[in-house]
Amino acid sequence: MVFYFDVTVPPDGDAWTVYMGRDKYENEGLIQHGWPIDVWLHVDDLSSAHVYLRPPRSALPPITATSPSVSPDDVIGAIPKCVLDDCCQLVKANSIAGAKAASVTICYTGWPNLKKRECMDVGTIGFVNDKAVRLVRNVSRDAEGIKRIEKTRREAYPDLAAEKEAWEEEERAVRRAAAAKARAEEKAAAKAAIADKAARSYDALLDPGSMQTAADIGAKYESAAAYEEDFM
Repeated sequence: MVFYFDVTVPPDGDAWTVYMGRDKYENEGLIQHGWPIDVWLHVDDLSSAHVYLRPPRSALPPITATSPSVSPDDVIGAIPKCVLDDCCQLVKANSIAGAKAASVTICYTGWPNLKKRECMDVGTIGFVNDKAVRLVRNVSRDAEGIKRIEKTRREAYPDLAAEKEAWEEEERAVRRAAAAKARAEEKAAAKAAIADKAARSYDALLDPGSMQTAADIGAKYESAAAYEEDFM
């Protein structure tokens, strides 16, 4: 079972999805099937729930042919402060020791930075790069904030593997569409360049300054016979 929460940017902004497992065993599935755009949060140096934050597509940079993926830094940089604060409150409240402490430090990082070795205990996680882990210090309890978040709690039994596969296919489709759009734009630009070059060449051919008029011919030749003799 997975617990889901909605954190909305006020007053009527995007809803960010927050989720966590019921226990450390369910955390294993969340670790395995997280999405590259997910952000992982935990109380630093204390036992706590593994909380994940998933952004709405509208909050992320658009996928283009030159930027075919969204980096963890892009995601973290897009998190509104109010959303991060709510997530920190949820993490603190779901730590036995952390909930009792006056304040705690919350660590967070992108899901791709998580590293799970076979030798690690259930629910334990490491990092690919320790320097990519960020900290929020001095997080104290916000009773009203916790109450607001808990009102959005819902329980579900998702097929995590199927959901991730569906998301990955959707991302591939978006990348294919972006690449196709880029190719079409390049083709249109090349076609326009050729047409412009041809137009410029045709304009030069029809340049009035290079064309002879009847008046020009009359001024050059004294008679029609002279013109015909020169032409022949």
